[in-house]
Amino acid sequence: MKNLLFICFLGVCFQTSACLNHYHSMNKEGKLVKIDEHKMLRGFNINFNVSLNEKKLKKIYKKIVNDKNYQDLSDYAVRLLNLGKTEEALTVFQVLQRNYPNEYQLSANLGTAYELMGELDSALKYIKNGIALNKNAHDGSEWVHVKILETKIKLLTDSTYLESNTVLSLTKEQYKSEKVLRQIEIQLRERFPFCGPPNRIMSDLIMDLGDCYAQIQSIEKAKALYTINKHYYLDDRLIVDDKINEMIKVRIKYKEINPERGRGEKGMNIKLSGIRYKDLLDNNNPDNIKPKFIDIELNTDSLLSLVGLSISNIKPIIVEDSVSLSNDEANENDTHSESEENGFSMLLIIGGCVVGFLLLFFIFRKKSN
Repeated sequence: MKNLLFICFLGVCFQTSACLNHYHSMNKEGKLVKIDEHKMLRGFNINFNVSLNEKKLKKIYKKIVNDKNYQDLSDYAVRLLNLGKTEEALTVFQVLQRNYPNEYQLSANLGTAYELMGELDSALKYIKNGIALNKNAHDGSEWVHVKILETKIKLLTDSTYLESNTVLSLTKEQYKSEKVLRQIEIQLRERFPFCGPPNRIMSDLIMDLGDCYAQIQSIEKAKALYTINKHYYLDDRLIVDDKINEMIKVRIKYKEINPERGRGEKGMNIKLSGIRYKDLLDNNNPDNIKPKFIDIELNTDSLLSLVGLSISNIKPIIVEDSVSLSNDEANENDTHSESEENGFSMLLIIGGCVVGFLLLFFIFRKKSN
């Protein structure tokens, strides 16, 4: 009897595990869309795990010591960026990029480090260089990074720029593009831990991502994103509330529409009924631990020497500008003037000698007569 019950229990378990649930969400047109619930509910990291990054630094350092690999040093510098050691990371990336200029990853990392240092023109230069080296990196999403940097630069001279413009200036077609949605989300995930609230650019990007989700896949994900803007990024614009309310109205309008079970389909078809915005925010450092950098190498000279490089390996950048060219022209003109003056002086000396000779000739001739 016990064996029979055990066999029945196993049968139920296997039958249950074989039944796959299928999740659906709804776009703003009332169309049900089959989704991957794990991807849909994946959160954004609002910070870095300090303890994990410190452990990774120690592990990578040992690897650098053994293998002398510059790519490992780049990974080390990325971890330094995560823990706020931006200046040290920048120096490492500068040397690595100058010595390996055709490496996309180094150019992209250098551009990011420059951005975190506030050197936006340099950041834009190296992010664009990275795209030239590998346009498909990060699923082709680096165009979003370029738009962000261009917006930051515009805001330096026009603080009201985003009142009448958006960061990405998406077209109607782009709002309906799965590819664009994915690219924006990739860039947002990378930026989130570096960009605490409030942040007007992040708010703008999240609004665009929410609009893409509403058009293509999920009013529930869109509503959660808009709510992140309102409560996490403290975006108090009326348009945020309007968009949240719009998603609620769409939900009510199409509440009777539910997915049907397909012919021969196992499991259940489940309609996503809501997403809490807090579930999309992952706090990796809830105790607010500060990095201690115990037994972690921060000296850039020592780090670079491990892969046979040094700060002196940074080659000087030759910049041609109007000032230097003007100075060269001025020096050239001075040289010509000096030559002309010297030639004129020689003529005076020769002329004086000739005149003197003629005077002496006439004086001696007069005496002889």
